[in-house]
Amino acid sequence: GGGGGGGGGASLPPNGGLPSKLPTAAMWPPRFTRGGGVRSGFESLGRLEPYRGGDLEQPGELARAAKARSFNGELVLTYGNEAGTAWIANLVFSLRAVGIEHFLVIVMDDEHCAELMKPPWRISC
Repeated sequence: GGGGGGGGGASLPPNGGLPSKLPTAAMWPPRFTRGGGVRSGFESLGRLEPYRGGDLEQPGELARAAKARSFNGELVLTYGNEAGTAWIANLVFSLRAVGIEHFLVIVMDDEHCAELMKPPWRISC
């Protein structure tokens, strides 16, 4: 029958339409938009090493992560799961585009962090 609401439409892709774990190559490299060679006190791009931490519930791990990724007393902290990978990547690349590298992304499992940390993206988590 032909009527209203159920079945018959296009099927979802195997992953349910969720974004993949990895950002796309088109998102890299960041395009730093500030001109004139003048840095503000919060432009940390190129001044911090990538960081891959451990379980933040373990004693001392949060302090180590904050120390490794903060810049001039500031840290941009966010979190996400695998379904939010595209959002995470967009946030990170937007921050990098304005010279900010002092961020830390909290993810739910080590495998996700490992994927985010792969070159060339090197998203610290």
